[in-house]
Amino acid sequence: MKTKMKWFMRTLAIVLTMALLVGAVPLHGFAADAKPPKKVYREKDFSLVTGDLPATANLPDEPKDEQEESQSLIVGEDTGLRTEDTKYFRCVDGRYLVALYNTPVHVKNSAGVWKDIDNTLSASGETLKTKDAKNPVSVPQDITAGKLQAGDGKHTIGFGVEASPAVSSASRAKVVPSPVVLNASAGSDNTASEKDADKTGLEKSVDARNAETMSLQKLVSTVVYENLFPGADLQYSITPNKVKESIIAKEKQEKYVYAFTLDLGGLIPVAQDDGSIWLLESAEDTAPTFTIEAPYMVDADMRTSYDVSMEIVDGILTVTADPAWINAPDRVFPVNIDPTINLSPNTTTFTSKSIASANQAADCSPGYFLVGHSSRGTARGFTKFPLPTIPDCGVISNAWLQTYEAGESGSALAWVNARKVTSTWTPLLMTWLISPFASSTVMDYQCFDAGKNKNDGVPSMAPLFGLHLYRWNITTAVKDYLSR
Repeated sequence: MKTKMKWFMRTLAIVLTMALLVGAVPLHGFAADAKPPKKVYREKDFSLVTGDLPATANLPDEPKDEQEESQSLIVGEDTGLRTEDTKYFRCVDGRYLVALYNTPVHVKNSAGVWKDIDNTLSASGETLKTKDAKNPVSVPQDITAGKLQAGDGKHTIGFGVEASPAVSSASRAKVVPSPVVLNASAGSDNTASEKDADKTGLEKSVDARNAETMSLQKLVSTVVYENLFPGADLQYSITPNKVKESIIAKEKQEKYVYAFTLDLGGLIPVAQDDGSIWLLESAEDTAPTFTIEAPYMVDADMRTSYDVSMEIVDGILTVTADPAWINAPDRVFPVNIDPTINLSPNTTTFTSKSIASANQAADCSPGYFLVGHSSRGTARGFTKFPLPTIPDCGVISNAWLQTYEAGESGSALAWVNARKVTSTWTPLLMTWLISPFASSTVMDYQCFDAGKNKNDGVPSMAPLFGLHLYRWNITTAVKDYLSR
């Protein structure tokens, strides 16, 4: 019987979002008494693992969402309580629902007030510019005549493509739908209306309406230059912290070598042992200003390879992918070759990692959060994050980990559980053979039905509309953590 593997957006990627590219949905929500929040310091991040059920697992009788009452309807956001990655929503019963996202969702304006990040691209002459971004980005209509510019307010770097017979100068920037599954409710603060809160018998459940309210449409913008390279598109997805570059190979080629012109704004490129490139202000710096993350490639069936290299010589970034891997008989096109520009490499509030038994030495699929079983082995996803500030003397009533499905392979049922991690872990040191301990007690589990919400594995992350939102109840672990 064919088994199943699931992958989720995370940062976007999550995905978690595992995603993620992450058209942003909060990774977990907390409901608490409606009192002003007080900052709580915790020695360690809260940590979870999702994946297969261990043989000795202690299972709840049924998924927790079927045992407990639904969320209370959100009626508004308390914007004065915002932090960079957290929103506090008022509910109709007087409680707060606190949403912590796996990416920044707010940026301070000139008055020091947190406003929603808006990465919507608007035309300005021959460029497209983000509106209210944490890291401003501008994209040229013609990538062979201009450069994508990205920065943090202090430094700006540029990426372009040198015109040549192999490059199509006729390819113009095309804005494509961002990978956001649910539409946010109307209103500047993305809140449900007070009038709707009094209605009964609505088509959508309270949980679904709250998910819409907490989902943000304007965090991610994507542009594509179709057929820029022979048999390949060039796509840029702009998120609050990163610019994800995707070379989308649509058909077999003799070689896969792509050259980009650079303007590093005085920053010094330094190659790292892991395949990434740090951009430094000075050679003595111990932390990068920006990074170009180690590239990888993934086909439409979510098979992943790290046989991609990049180097910078005389202002030219050359990305070279292994033709033997891409042209293998079992390869499924399109193949995404993904170097990513990290504009906030020193921000580490949220961490996630997927490991697989068939790929024991590395992350089984960067940019995605994989769980389940397939011919490639078993995959488990780990995630950790600092909990948000909680109300003074507040009582946590419920806590959830939630994410959108980005795709699946296989046809059998997949049971995915959430368990508490009981030891510390560092992503760079994790493999299947070296992974942290986790409790055998399953907090919650979900069944993924065969073929339901299938995305057919298109890893460009654009066609994600209509995919399913899944949620795990992790209340017991959060309460236990906060009681320390």
